[in-house]
Amino acid sequence: MNYDPSISYKDDRIVSIGTMSVVCEYCLALKFKDESKGMCCLQGKVKLEEILPPPEPLHSLLTGDHQKSKQFMRNIRRYNNAFQMTSFKSKQVVERGFMPTFKIQGQVYHLAGSLLPLRPDDHKFLQIYFIADPDIQASTRCSSVAQPIDRDLIRSLQDMLHSHNYYIQSFKTAIERIPADTPDFNVVIHANKVPVGEHRGRYNAPSTSEVAVVIAGQQFDKRDIVLHSRDDNLQKISELHRSYDSLQYPLMLCRGENGYAINISQVDPIGGTPLRKTVSCMNYYCYRIMTRRNNFNTLLRYGMLTNQYLVDQYAKIESERLAYIRNNQTKLRAENYVHLQDALQANEHVNGIGQLVILPSSFTGGPRYLHEKSQDAMTYVRNYGKPDLFITATCNPNWPEIKENINTNLSPQDRYDIVNRVFHLKVQKLLHLINKSHIFGPRAVICSDQATFSIQSPNEVEKYQSGRYICSSEAVWRILSFEVHDRAPTIVHLAVHLENGQRVYFMENNIQEVVNNPRDTTLTAFFKLCAQDDFAKTLTYDRVPSYYTWNQSSKTFQRRKQGTAVDGFPGVKKTDALGRVYTIHPNNSECFYLRMLLHIVKGPTTFARLRTVQGVVYNTYQAACKTMGLLEDDSHWENTLSEAAVCSSATSLRYLFAVIVAFCQVADSVNLWNKFQENMASDILNRRRRELNSDDIQYDQHIFDEALFELNKVLQLLSGKSIKDFGLPMPANTTSSDLTNSAEYTREISYDQTRLLQNIAQDEPRLNIDQKKYSLHYYQQLITMKEIVFLDAPGAVASSGIAATLLEGGRTAHSTFKLPLKIATDDNISVCSVSKQSNTGKLMRDCSLIVWDEATMSNKSSVEALDRTMRDLRNKNSPMGGCTILFSGDFRQILPVVTRGTRADEINASLKRSNLWPHVNKLELKTNMRVSSSSRENRLFPEMLLKVGNGELTQSEGRINLENLCVLIDNIQELVNKVYPDIDDISYKTISWFKERAILSPTNEQVDKVNNLIISKIDAPTKIYYSVDTVLDLEEAVHFPTEFLNSLNPSGLPPHKMVLKVGCPVILLRNLNPPKLCNGTRLLIKSLKTFIIECTILTGCGTGEDVLIPESL
Repeated sequence: MNYDPSISYKDDRIVSIGTMSVVCEYCLALKFKDESKGMCCLQGKVKLEEILPPPEPLHSLLTGDHQKSKQFMRNIRRYNNAFQMTSFKSKQVVERGFMPTFKIQGQVYHLAGSLLPLRPDDHKFLQIYFIADPDIQASTRCSSVAQPIDRDLIRSLQDMLHSHNYYIQSFKTAIERIPADTPDFNVVIHANKVPVGEHRGRYNAPSTSEVAVVIAGQQFDKRDIVLHSRDDNLQKISELHRSYDSLQYPLMLCRGENGYAINISQVDPIGGTPLRKTVSCMNYYCYRIMTRRNNFNTLLRYGMLTNQYLVDQYAKIESERLAYIRNNQTKLRAENYVHLQDALQANEHVNGIGQLVILPSSFTGGPRYLHEKSQDAMTYVRNYGKPDLFITATCNPNWPEIKENINTNLSPQDRYDIVNRVFHLKVQKLLHLINKSHIFGPRAVICSDQATFSIQSPNEVEKYQSGRYICSSEAVWRILSFEVHDRAPTIVHLAVHLENGQRVYFMENNIQEVVNNPRDTTLTAFFKLCAQDDFAKTLTYDRVPSYYTWNQSSKTFQRRKQGTAVDGFPGVKKTDALGRVYTIHPNNSECFYLRMLLHIVKGPTTFARLRTVQGVVYNTYQAACKTMGLLEDDSHWENTLSEAAVCSSATSLRYLFAVIVAFCQVADSVNLWNKFQENMASDILNRRRRELNSDDIQYDQHIFDEALFELNKVLQLLSGKSIKDFGLPMPANTTSSDLTNSAEYTREISYDQTRLLQNIAQDEPRLNIDQKKYSLHYYQQLITMKEIVFLDAPGAVASSGIAATLLEGGRTAHSTFKLPLKIATDDNISVCSVSKQSNTGKLMRDCSLIVWDEATMSNKSSVEALDRTMRDLRNKNSPMGGCTILFSGDFRQILPVVTRGTRADEINASLKRSNLWPHVNKLELKTNMRVSSSSRENRLFPEMLLKVGNGELTQSEGRINLENLCVLIDNIQELVNKVYPDIDDISYKTISWFKERAILSPTNEQVDKVNNLIISKIDAPTKIYYSVDTVLDLEEAVHFPTEFLNSLNPSGLPPHKMVLKVGCPVILLRNLNPPKLCNGTRLLIKSLKTFIIECTILTGCGTGEDVLIPESL
């Protein structure tokens, strides 16, 4: 991150892009200095006839020199509708209030009717031009528009069009030449200009053959406009017809100027000779909407009508692209290479091979395009983490660059061409600041506002057209070829396929060549690279683009020439480019598992090498993934129990089985029991043999039933459920009630009271004066009073898992009370997940005292949820249902953590803001035992902490000076060496040595750095475990690829890739068997096996005990 605090960014807010004064040397278009040279005319390759300024009175109406100019511009679309010769058919989107743009949904059609009406008094559109009386004609136009318009203005514009519009003159002349005895005829506007006299049945216009009258029954080009003499049918006008624009927008193209046609050739910029390539629809209209020096450019002066025109033309541009895709589906086909080989060997016809290519990912806005962009965004998240900032750039219509380039009688919403060009340049300036200057660190994905939708129909072209939305602003943005989505750094898309399963594209004329010489894909090229390049052997497939570029022409990976040099590998350089392997649906299982291996296996040289695990070449990629522990099914749990059965006791095995069944998703627990029941009952068999002094006793149902009883006890402790709840067999002669006796309830009332009284007698004399006030006698009175008490001091249930392990029998609040995992600060509804009939409900109903330590860190909503639950369980509408509860903690320490919350949110979430606080009796311990210690070192730190909490230290701008509070370090290495000296020789470290030291970190990122450093210093073999991450809904698997799920590192869960060594300490992150194994229990790794981790408990009441933990838990 290159943010410079010494720079006052607020003082330099204006982003200047200069003036629109750069003149194109070819077409005289005016541009800003940072706009591309070819955006206007492809640097001279596009040259179109100039559209002349309109005649009067239209010219004065547009420039504001006419007295009715304002009224005309406000109703410009209505005036055009009164003169249009075709009807505009589309679903217009109209929003309430001010709507400064024109927006449509779906397809756009221009429809034309017959030349003459079926009924003499029912003239519409083009038919109105053939009304002989000009006054009646003007009146008909006024009545055809829903809102009132100026009749005199209509009459004057009507006269103008009759005098200057070529098509109106041609229609009238053609009809006048029709013999009176010809009742059925057609007027044809040819898509292309043709020579005079091509067909004897044609009556030509005087000046040209572009509009002609043809006797009915003749054949026409499919793009020709054929207007029947009298008919009630409507004809759809082809978007590619040259008169498409002039018939719909007679006021904008008042002389009948031609619009876009598919046969307009590009020209040589120097000689002006035609080239083989033609002008695309986008290039044509981009040329038309440019402002040019000394050019009136009438198309940009029509306000809201211009907005409609722009939307119409972009719909045409998109239709041209979609038409190409639709028309080439029968020619361009795709198939897997191996299937193409088989088909040709069987002499199948090419038309029977492969799949149609519908909307490719290169088509902006299509389903594959949107999916590809979303997956690119996932790639950024996987590599850089979740975005820190979402920056919104908004256009200001009052920017000087906009106002100075718009005519005085127009507003910014009338000139989206200028608005978009200015906004685009300013956004590019912003992106340059972010991407090149790196003031925010790694970059993000840039996207415009665009409606998206789901494509489910096989006819994707038609579905897309019916669902799209187009508004004036977006139309201009797309006509000018501005990016809808932008991204930095570069993402290289990597192919994934089975052996000989690469996608090949072919046409009828090249199919044999494709079969004989299949081109390399990025995957096959990756295998070749790993065989030749030593550095590539250290990379997984997705990391290759950071160091190599993909040469599209030679289909090879080549080392990057720019970037940061890689130590130890001369000539290798690293950039910030990222790789993304195309996603695969899990239904395509083998390819899905191949893709999974590509993110794990480094440097494979063949497909077979990718399936090789520990020297064994597996037949399938799925089998290789299972062997590597990347998949989770019942065979995984069978392997886990088999591994544990070799070296563990039956008691440990039952515990491990209970953990697997209770916390892991086992499909068939009965089958798992049947396979390992003898191993889990071996201690019972051995006891029977000792009791009866006979080695002939073998396993029988009675032994298995007893093992089931013991297993049931463990399941009750771990989950509060019985073996019946997990589908396991019931022991003989037992009922459900026999299995549901509360082990949890028994544990809570089975404390060793004699030992506890001895501890009280031993510790009571050590109490200070404050503590003696709240001795055992006081608490006995407190239980009788049945009230809520807060003890303001370090004070056994705890919010913090680590705190729970420091108190004998302590458990986390969420585990004990079944509190909701996610609860809002002002949640007045949530309750604990405890029913009255459950064992936990019985325990909470019968308890006399609840002690909640570190309550100051708990969200008030959690406490209130417990209050609602206790009232319900105990049938009492008094605070906590009449149960005495003792909260303890220190409000001077950290308050409840509120995700993305402010200080005010944290204060509002604290216990003091709860509606229970007025019912709380406050007690206070003033004497800090550590402060009263005789050791000076022991006194200084707690004294300073008390001053911090009491606000007694010097503050400056909200910051506290902690100079003398603690020892400052320069780096993590120094911290690790201080806390864990000589950790490389870990074999000699004792349990007590590990118990008395730990490093606290504020974020998971810092935790990972510290862990990686400590692991690297331990001299012991490394064992790597991988998590198995899946989506719940398989249909979502394509949207959330496995490597993206692997990259997520949510709080409370271990990372996807966990590197461990024997002898290193770890922390348990879930409640397995409280109070011995709860969230926060510290463990010491004793042995690392393939499927299980054997640990020794370091803290709490289970200190010194060995436990087995499944690696996939």
